[in-house]
Amino acid sequence: PQERDALDEEISLCAIAPGRDGSFWPCKDIYDADPETISLFSKIEPLTPFLAKPVPSSVILELCPDFDTAAAATLLERSLTGENTSKTPIHQNVAQILKWFDTRRQEVLADQQTKARLANLPIFPTSSGFTALSDALLPGDFTDPIGVSNFLLVDALKGCSEFLHLLGARELTFDVYVRDVVPNALQDETLTVERRRRLIDLLAARRSQFAGDSRLRSELAATCIVECSDGVFRPAAEVYWPSEAVIAVLGRAVTQVQSVSITAARRELYSWLGVKESPAAADIRSRVQSLTAAGPTPESVRSITAIFEHLGESFSRATPRGNEMNHLRTYAWLP
Repeated sequence: PQERDALDEEISLCAIAPGRDGSFWPCKDIYDADPETISLFSKIEPLTPFLAKPVPSSVILELCPDFDTAAAATLLERSLTGENTSKTPIHQNVAQILKWFDTRRQEVLADQQTKARLANLPIFPTSSGFTALSDALLPGDFTDPIGVSNFLLVDALKGCSEFLHLLGARELTFDVYVRDVVPNALQDETLTVERRRRLIDLLAARRSQFAGDSRLRSELAATCIVECSDGVFRPAAEVYWPSEAVIAVLGRAVTQVQSVSITAARRELYSWLGVKESPAAADIRSRVQSLTAAGPTPESVRSITAIFEHLGESFSRATPRGNEMNHLRTYAWLP
C-alpha cells in the first residue's frame, strides 16, 4: 500500500489529465465535477481547471480531486478578494450558488470549517447590499418599528430559507434587536436624528426587559446615545445632568443633557447608562490644569475657589474618591 501511495503521488504530479481548456494538467491540480457544477463555477472563475470527459483512464479519474464544497468555498473566497462591487459573477449568481451548496448540505454541515467559511462570505443579499450571514437577519417575531435592521432578501434567494437557518442565520427577536441591531445602529454616523431619538425612546420604554444585562449597558453607554444641550449625541460617560453646581466646578462648557421636555423613561435610561450628577475626578483634574495653564486671573481664581469648596464639601460628606485626587496634593493649583 505504501508503494502504491508513493506511485499515485508521483503520477498525480504528471500533466496527463485532459482539461476542458484543451491543456493537460497534473492530476492534483484539476477537478472532477458534474456538468451543472462546471457550468455554474465556470461563470465565476472561467479559468478553473475541470476534467474533460470522457477521461481516458480510470487511474486519472481516481487521482483528480472532486470539486467539493470546500473547493467551492475556496474558489469563492479567492474570487471575492479585492472585490468591492455587487456586480461580480458571484453576486449575479448567488441564488444558484446557494442552491448548489444546499443540495450538498450534509457535506457542508459535516464540515464546520466549510460551513463557517460559507457563512462569512459577503454574498448574502440584504436590504443594504451584500454581506456576511452574521450581519443579516431573517424576519422573526419582532417587527422593527424604526427600520434599522438589515434583513436578508429571502425572495431573491428562491427558497433557501431552511438552508440559511442551517448555516446560522438569525431571526429578528427583541433580544437580537436590542443586543445587536440597536448598538450597531447607534454607532452609525449616518443615522438621522429622528431615528436615533426613536431608538432611544424604544430602549427607554422597554428598559425593564434588559436592565439586568451589564454587558449590554456598557455597549449602549459607549454609543452616541445621550442627546446633549448643543444638539450633539454623545456617550453617557461624557455627559452631566444640568446642574449649577456642576457648572460652578467644571465651567459652562461642560457637556449637559438636553433636558427640555425629557421624559421620565428617558431620564431613567440615561441614569442607568451612567450620565453623571456630580463632577468626576478626571474632569476636575482637567479643569484645574486648564485653569492653571496661564497665570491667575480674577475669573480663574473664582473657579479654583469653587473647585476647592466642592472638594471640601465632598470630603465633609465622606464622598469616596480613593486616590483619584492625589494628583492635586502636589500640583501647584491653589492661588
